[in-house]
Amino acid sequence: MTDRSMVDANVLMFAFRKIDEKTAADVKQWHDASLALLKRFNVIRVSAIAWMEFERGLRPDDRARLSSIYAKIQSEVVDGRIVDRAIALMHARNLREKICQKCKTSLDTHVCDTCKRMISSKQNMNDAIIAATAELADDVDVLYCYDGGVYHFADHIDKTRCRIKEPPHHIGPLFDPPKHK
Repeated sequence: MTDRSMVDANVLMFAFRKIDEKTAADVKQWHDASLALLKRFNVIRVSAIAWMEFERGLRPDDRARLSSIYAKIQSEVVDGRIVDRAIALMHARNLREKICQKCKTSLDTHVCDTCKRMISSKQNMNDAIIAATAELADDVDVLYCYDGGVYHFADHIDKTRCRIKEPPHHIGPLFDPPKHK
């Protein structure tokens, strides 16, 4: 498979997840699909932000258990150009989805009392940076993710440069794609 792809943190999280007899069937299938996808790449490219999100939850035995995959990971640098594009993506999404002014400046995760959406401004910015990193990379055609927050930016990135989609699997989407009014 071509390495003209990037993956989001949740693809890594599903792939590295330890599976046992107590694991729910759908989680096992997302694990299997993520692991199969990662094994097809020579280099597994991730945004530095996605790498940070993944690393913060990594257990000590995970790295050793999946060392052949872990060794293929390449973190993509976030620079000013990517940050500028992420801000533009946030603005475009906020206008299209009519995100209220209060949610745009949230300092913590909570249900907005104005629009009733669950909001985390830090996560929204992370998702925008991950999408912008993939979009602006000259050699990335697809960003694979299971994250509804990242997927919200799919309509706002230049699809001639990059698409955001889920890894191939048999059980349907992990989340419903955003519906725009």
